[in-house]
Amino acid sequence: GTRRTALPLLLTLIAAAALAWGAVHAAPLARLAGVFGGMSLMTFGGGYAFIPLLQHTVVDTYGWLSPREFIDGLALTQLTPGPATISAAFVGLKVAGLPGAVAACAGMFLPSAVLMIAASGAMQRLRGSPRVQA
Repeated sequence: GTRRTALPLLLTLIAAAALAWGAVHAAPLARLAGVFGGMSLMTFGGGYAFIPLLQHTVVDTYGWLSPREFIDGLALTQLTPGPATISAAFVGLKVAGLPGAVAACAGMFLPSAVLMIAASGAMQRLRGSPRVQA
C-alpha cells in the first residue's frame, strides 16, 4: 500500500539529499558526483539544454575550467555521441583525473536511475491494484 510506495520515494529523497550535501561539503569526487547529479535532475531537452547550466557551474561557480577550456572541450564533445555524458567525463577528468570522470558520469545517471527504479516499482504495484483495474 502506501508504505510500499513511500519507501522508494524516501530512498530517492535521501539519495538526492546525500548528493546535495556532497556537492557542498565533501571531497572532489563526491562534489563532482553531487554537482552533476543535481544538473541531471534540473535539465530537460538533451545536450543543448545542458550547455548553459554546465558553463555556469563549471566555469563561473566552481572555476573548474577556464572559459577557453570550456569552449575547447565543448567543441570536442559535440563531435561524439552523447555530448552531455562526454562533457561530464571531460570536466571530471580535468578536475580529478579518471576517478573524477567516473564520478561525474555516475552523478549524471544515478539520480534518474534511482527515480526510474522507484517509479517502476510503484507502477507495478498500481497495475495489480483492484482499484486501478476497475
